[in-house]
Amino acid sequence: MLPERENATLVTCRRCKLFSPRAMNLENRRKVATRIREAADALSGKLPRSARHPKGRNPYAHIPSVIKSIVGESYTTAPDKLFDDILQIIDYCEQNPF
Repeated sequence: MLPERENATLVTCRRCKLFSPRAMNLENRRKVATRIREAADALSGKLPRSARHPKGRNPYAHIPSVIKSIVGESYTTAPDKLFDDILQIIDYCEQNPF
């Protein structure tokens, strides 16, 4: 039996097919998603050019990609304890386009 937690989302492990109630709660996920949109709006046209992206880089995909590379998982599946760290990553991405 899984422990009960308010607003918990069950996350499926791809390899073992087990469920885990460790994902960020819905309210925090919405706050992070809103913050990502705000930062991505500010980054539009500011990301450096890349030969891999001839039509320009997508800031809406860039920020979640950075979060996943640093945290090791998507912000939607990250635990609540990483909420503040994820917001710091978003702020860093917005202030330092790379």
